Amino acid sequence: MKRQILIFLLIILAGFSIGAQSTVNWYTEYDKALEAAVAEDKNIFVLITAPSWCVWCTRLEENVLSKEYFQKYQSEHYISVKLLDNIDGKRNSQLDNFDFSGYPTVFLYDSQGRFIKNIYTQDPDAMLASMSNYKEAKGVFRPLLKDLKLPEKYTFAGNSGGEYINNDDGTWTEKRGGDQNLYRQTQYDFDFVYLELMGGDPDKVHIIALPMKGTDRHRADLVDDKWVWSDLDDVVRIGGDPFFD
Repeated sequence: MKRQILIFLLIILAGFSIGAQSTVNWYTEYDKALEAAVAEDKNIFVLITAPSWCVWCTRLEENVLSKEYFQKYQSEHYISVKLLDNIDGKRNSQLDNFDFSGYPTVFLYDSQGRFIKNIYTQDPDAMLASMSNYKEAKGVFRPLLKDLKLPEKYTFAGNSGGEYINNDDGTWTEKRGGDQNLYRQTQYDFDFVYLELMGGDPDKVHIIALPMKGTDRHRADLVDDKWVWSDLDDVVRIGGDPFFD
């Protein structure tokens, strides 16, 4: 009798385990997902997550992505991509496709790879409503972040004028009068190219934020462990991705 009860309990537990598994076919490469989206004429659901350390990422799994009704809708109407923060201890190179500010992030793209919007929320019904509203939506062209063409240089008028020249090797040269400084390109997004002064005072961090579009431009110095930002004068972008023209 005890053996029969044990077998019965194991069957129940196995059923719960199977039911808890995701029914969503998650792609791990955006290009492969885009091919499937074109073939099946479905929009794309992109999840950027770091479940190994990010509390809100694990909560998103629990609160939204694990819901059976949510998975059913997602599987039927979207091609899904899940991109982890790192693979085998190294940063996931797939993340270079996207401009995002933190984990987790959820983007929708249309079946042609055009950007629709960010729909991150911990409310499954709210996210499902967004997915329903945009499942046949057409997005707007927005280059993948890694495909952006960076500016050739920037000119500036302040302090007798000068320029920042892109050396195409991850560094930039600042020319001001007869002086030159070398900057390391630390990152870029759809708003700014960020440059850090090389060979300067090791106790003083100096960063320049130059505009990918528009005229915003800033200089930041780390003073007493606090960032002090100031505007640069009359910076003009030359060249760069036509997306920003």
